[in-house]
Amino acid sequence: MSPAGRVVMTMHQNEEKGNRAAAAVVFALAGAAIAWCASGGVSGRTALYGPGTVKATSSVAAMEEEPEPVVWYEDDGLYIYQPGRQEKTKLTGLKDGGMDRMTLFFSEKNPADLTLVLPDRTGAYYLKDLTTDYIGVTRGDLWYSTIPGKGKQPEEMPVAEKVLSSRLLPDGSLVWLDDNTSFWILSGTPGEKGTEPRKIAAGVKEYYISSEEPEVFLVCESGKAYYFRKDTGKQVVAEGVKTVDHVSDDLRKIYYRTENKDLFYEEVPGLPQVIDVDVEEVAVVKKTGSIYYLKENREIEPVPSGTQTGLPPADKTELTPEEEELVNLRIEELLQQLGGGAGEDGTEEQAAETGAAPASGYQLNYFDGTAHKGLLKGVSGVDTNHLDELENDRAIVYTGEAYGHGVWLMMGAKPLYTGLSAADEGLMDLCPDAVRDVLYVSRQREDQIGSPDQGGIYAMHYTEKGFTNPEPLFAGAVIISAARDGKVYAGTYPLPDEGSTLIVDGEKISPHVASFFWDENGVSEDLQIYRNVFYQDYYVSGDVAAWSKEGGIRPVAYNVREYHGFKDGSFTMLCDYDEDEMKGTLVYWDGKGDPEVLSGQAAGTRAGDGEK
Repeated sequence: MSPAGRVVMTMHQNEEKGNRAAAAVVFALAGAAIAWCASGGVSGRTALYGPGTVKATSSVAAMEEEPEPVVWYEDDGLYIYQPGRQEKTKLTGLKDGGMDRMTLFFSEKNPADLTLVLPDRTGAYYLKDLTTDYIGVTRGDLWYSTIPGKGKQPEEMPVAEKVLSSRLLPDGSLVWLDDNTSFWILSGTPGEKGTEPRKIAAGVKEYYISSEEPEVFLVCESGKAYYFRKDTGKQVVAEGVKTVDHVSDDLRKIYYRTENKDLFYEEVPGLPQVIDVDVEEVAVVKKTGSIYYLKENREIEPVPSGTQTGLPPADKTELTPEEEELVNLRIEELLQQLGGGAGEDGTEEQAAETGAAPASGYQLNYFDGTAHKGLLKGVSGVDTNHLDELENDRAIVYTGEAYGHGVWLMMGAKPLYTGLSAADEGLMDLCPDAVRDVLYVSRQREDQIGSPDQGGIYAMHYTEKGFTNPEPLFAGAVIISAARDGKVYAGTYPLPDEGSTLIVDGEKISPHVASFFWDENGVSEDLQIYRNVFYQDYYVSGDVAAWSKEGGIRPVAYNVREYHGFKDGSFTMLCDYDEDEMKGTLVYWDGKGDPEVLSGQAAGTRAGDGEK
């Protein structure tokens, strides 16, 4: 997850993450397969940019000495603004307004989002004359422009034609994939003597760049994979690659599968090792590089009796009257055997008592980079919603038919039975703490199912010996979006035209929330909130507010069509967007002072961290 994690107030069961490299955290609903859309009403279309007096959301200090540059495009060209220097530069002119509706809404790409600014801010690469074909593939001509500073004109020069994508390596070298799927590199500044593009490989279908060194991992249509370094060149590191399941940010840990579903692991550069065969699904804990994977059932060594928990042990802690009342909402059902899941043969009871899972479904396995182990049989799925956030190897796993029965928590290679059932309609959501050994659970009474704010949040602490009794935390929420170091971000589920109420540790922050940025390191309690969102066809409008524990809610901008957050805590917002003219007002906010209007004619801007 990115340093400033974007949380979307929408519930999906086991939603596919896709290419959310620094992924957005999505509310997961364990007990139902219903998707709810967050929406709300706003009145009027007059822009108001309120005071931004709250510190920006950022989980790390500013990554660079200078603030993030802002890139956007208008009818007449592509622009860059450098907040630290207070400099606005027009990099290039664009033909025919630079885009068309198909480019924006079908490929979801635009000239600003495809612009790469050099780390030293002396130049930028961008694509001009963008076209999008009928299957949504966008291509354009790659250009370079200097960023000379105030009073000087930028120098523009072509680099390559018909480019599909481009990236910058940490040393500022440019790599790109052309229309013929050939992969190229350019070291040095375009136009310099001796600086010529160099072709690295042909037939490339995907590539990954290192976050630390000038290195690239390439996968070709032929199934061959290459590891490229600027100083040593290209070397084959794998063959028969069909699916890449994970590449670490530093390119050192790579998981991939072959056409025959053989799962390989490689610490690049090195020799690939076979982890297992006939692998169906892979779930990666991004920050540790360990994986949980599913394959067809086969005989495995059963987990010894007593190493997993049955029902949570009795907890003799006395509760206050308020706590006891909250517990009574659902405590008995939390501690019941899997509601409706146990058959006459008692297979679910045996699972609780002996550690054996039902025989149907998949076999769950674990690999931590050194050894793999079979964990459970009868597994129907692994919940991947929070894997990008976790600091330790943890995963929520379901056994039984179609997520209908037992809920387990993997603690490394140790399966722990929670005593919960996904078939129980009262179980609304599950979320592990990213740091602590706590599982958060939301519940509703059966007579309150469907009520957006009638539910309770509980904490279930655990060790290798099992779970404690659920500890009531607060009421009024049914969704748990994220949790870190004891701080729980929760909410009501969104209803049409009402949105969702955001709740942090039991405190109601704001109603009608669509999404928000939060500090995943727990350093600050500040949030940036997108709320009161109104959708009609292509028209979208909401408002952005900031919240802190000390200062409460502070307005930042209204009539916001889209907003983006960056690592240094800054934000850009496109406001007052006119769908007929396809332009609006671009606002920059550093998270501390007042928002600043950069342009009244902006057609699109660069996406933030974790949004591409």
